[in-house]
Amino acid sequence: MRTSLILAAFLAFGGLLAAAQAQETRPGLSVSIYDVGHDMRLLPEIAAGELPNDIHSVGKLDLNSQRGDFGKFQNHYMTVATGLLVIEKPGVYTLRLISDDGSRLWVDRRVIINHDGWHGALPKDARLHLDKGQHPIRVEHFNNWGDAQLTLQWQTPDVVEPDQFEVIPAEALAHAARKTPLKASPGKKRVIPALRRGLPGDGTPVAGMHPSLTTRKARPASTDQYTELADKRIVVLGEAPAERPDKPFVWCPPAITGYELTKPITRKEDVLVGNGTTGEIYRIALDECEGHVQGCAFRFSGGHPQDFNTLRREPQGGLMIARLPERAEQPEQAKTPRAEQFFEPTMAVPFEMKNVKVAKNGLIIELASPLDARCGWDPESYYLEQWPFEFASSGQAEESSRPRRTGEPLTVKAASVTPDFMEIHLEIDGLLPDQMIYLRALPPFYSAMLERPWTTEAWLTVTEVPESRSISSITRTDDTQYNTLTPAEEAEGWKLLFDGQTTKGWRGYRQQEFPDGWKVQNGCLVLTGPAGDIITERKFENFELCLEWRICAAGNSGIFYRVDESVGAPYETGPEMQVLDNAEHPDGKNPKTSAGSNYALYAPIREITAPVGFFNKVRIVVKGNHVEHWLNNFQVVQYELGSADWKERVANSKFKAWPKYGTIKKGNIVLQDHGDKVWYRNIKIRELPAAE
Repeated sequence: MRTSLILAAFLAFGGLLAAAQAQETRPGLSVSIYDVGHDMRLLPEIAAGELPNDIHSVGKLDLNSQRGDFGKFQNHYMTVATGLLVIEKPGVYTLRLISDDGSRLWVDRRVIINHDGWHGALPKDARLHLDKGQHPIRVEHFNNWGDAQLTLQWQTPDVVEPDQFEVIPAEALAHAARKTPLKASPGKKRVIPALRRGLPGDGTPVAGMHPSLTTRKARPASTDQYTELADKRIVVLGEAPAERPDKPFVWCPPAITGYELTKPITRKEDVLVGNGTTGEIYRIALDECEGHVQGCAFRFSGGHPQDFNTLRREPQGGLMIARLPERAEQPEQAKTPRAEQFFEPTMAVPFEMKNVKVAKNGLIIELASPLDARCGWDPESYYLEQWPFEFASSGQAEESSRPRRTGEPLTVKAASVTPDFMEIHLEIDGLLPDQMIYLRALPPFYSAMLERPWTTEAWLTVTEVPESRSISSITRTDDTQYNTLTPAEEAEGWKLLFDGQTTKGWRGYRQQEFPDGWKVQNGCLVLTGPAGDIITERKFENFELCLEWRICAAGNSGIFYRVDESVGAPYETGPEMQVLDNAEHPDGKNPKTSAGSNYALYAPIREITAPVGFFNKVRIVVKGNHVEHWLNNFQVVQYELGSADWKERVANSKFKAWPKYGTIKKGNIVLQDHGDKVWYRNIKIRELPAAE
């Protein structure tokens, strides 16, 4: 049944720990290790039904691969430790999680420490008040490559020294003493990959307060306007409730569970709800159709003090964020907020998705300001997932299920933009009620003023799919001709290296065939999967090469020239013009490896790349020893092969290991597979006379 699949992972934490409290316990924690078998940048989710490869108990959570604490597992695995934190003395504790690579800690089913991502054995702390008794805890950790560590320490309330921590002792930890051991199974485990993290607002919290509000330096005259719920019909959920609320309701972003939400408040036509654990505020946009209301959640602001628990609407559209004491000694203290932040309204209207509405055959994205005319039309510019949620009729919380990602994508059949550029219509089959839809707009997604979106993400709660609302495709008028030559170009000797329809003239590097991972799509050569580099069948000596490239977010590729195929890789002989998303890829931080550079040797004289997702125009001139790189009609690099300067730079680089590098007089042109999606079009070449 669908319910059992959805509940599996939830019960592994909540149900198991509840059982541990009721059963006999043993000191320490239960540790499960899952063999993932592939690269991870962030903590994945174990798919429902997957059993761990190894289960054992530990007294203290202080695991180090150099001591062999992770057993036979060396790379690409995930560790999950569960049990109880046993508190004898109530008070404020500081917990410290040290991990290599990423990790996350739950206490009382709340995320207390989020220490995700690639990093070494670094510590991250969190302070919280713990009552006497047993507190369910869960630690998740992944190791991508190399050494691994997972250590859980604490600083107890009676410690005076600020940095005096100890590993939590075994007597302060407990896990269920089972008569029947939990099952393990061999083999690689299916996981749901974590979503890519980009710039602020793109898979990560937004940077600061929403532009419609700005920090108020002076305290407002009145701060006693505690607001009620936005609407008694509106229930904003972070976890499954004890019983199904009256519709409408909306789930807040459920990618990571265990976050406590504030009570929602209204602001203009929207609803705001805070997440004190992450220091974020979400905006809820409502949609009423056929007498039914449902909602869509967006990131609104971030970077607020963690553990705030109150949002308050202030006069003239302002906002206050505060933490109210949870344990007030006097009644009046419960009304005295701490860690206050005040914000007042501005006139700014940022570029963002204003709302996402459901139609019977797709989604309607409403925008706050016009979209750039070049954006919005590509179905592959949208990433969508859909996953179910259910509520049990019995009203028992343990029998209900919050939305949990299944990793199942939704395919966009067609995308179109309204003539005023204020709406995007996505045609989609298979929309169902009681589903969560995650939507992410991929580059290029810019306003008519070339503004980046405030946030690229939306979480849409679909409780009903309206029958009376539908969308239809809008015809795009675009007379631009690609992969063609003008009569003047033909007269000048230009030849197409790509006709826009076939792969004629290309094959795989050191292969006889053209690899399947490269496809011809919409007049472009597109890398869609693992394939290897592709190479021209012809060789060129003196030439002028022109083309256009587009790279995915955080993507990397390259254009090599004068390549000798007799060696192992193109970079062993051919110089490279770098193709890169400078903003997100680490190579963009170094000018010598940024877009347009002669990779690792000569930096472009200025940053001239188009926003990620748009096409960039390239012109490479190679004549004798003279080389020029042009990007978007601007010369960014020039150098002389074999010159003293060239030889010195090569001698100080990785290329010194390859004696043929930069010495080939006549060679092939290569387009690189660096594992990231890339588009090439308008590839043409003109052979030049020999250098004098």
